[in-house]
Amino acid sequence: MAATSTSEPVSVQPAAQNRATGTDTVTVACNLPNGHILQIFDVEEVVSVLPNGREIKENVCTLNLDHGQWTLHGPVNFNSLAASGREINVDFRVIKGDAPDTGYALTPGIPRDFWERWLKVYEHSPIVTNRHIFAASSESRAVGMAREYREFRSGLQGLNQAGDYRVPNGRVIRKFDRNDNAVINAPEEPE
Repeated sequence: MAATSTSEPVSVQPAAQNRATGTDTVTVACNLPNGHILQIFDVEEVVSVLPNGREIKENVCTLNLDHGQWTLHGPVNFNSLAASGREINVDFRVIKGDAPDTGYALTPGIPRDFWERWLKVYEHSPIVTNRHIFAASSESRAVGMAREYREFRSGLQGLNQAGDYRVPNGRVIRKFDRNDNAVINAPEEPE
């Protein structure tokens, strides 16, 4: 006997986006170390009534998967990922900077209409205005722009032990030692 289907809705996970091909695409450069996910949300204003009769307005955001979502790569340190035992499948280009984890990772094949729609929504976001994410019409143009800005830091990189601009008052940064987690002067347990 065949299984009957239920009338309950089934949640479907969105399929991973493949690169688009053709001339109507852009190459997006990202200097955030772990990358970024480009998504478009629909914002709806909802009015709620409190028990005392007061009305409040709030915005409710819903992810709109009709437009798709795209994952941008980041210029992470692949040696540390390999040391942790993770499988690495690198199929994108990284323009490295001189400092560790600086530079831009290029993600080609983002549809131009999606990018323009996303950019219109997030044009005032710090990741756009501070050039953490930008797009170019071709990969060669994106490489040129990424080389020009490759020393630009996002502030999310690891601390430089020789001295880092994010550490106040010139404090010394040292490597982690396992003894740092040891409990000092812990009371002895009764026998």
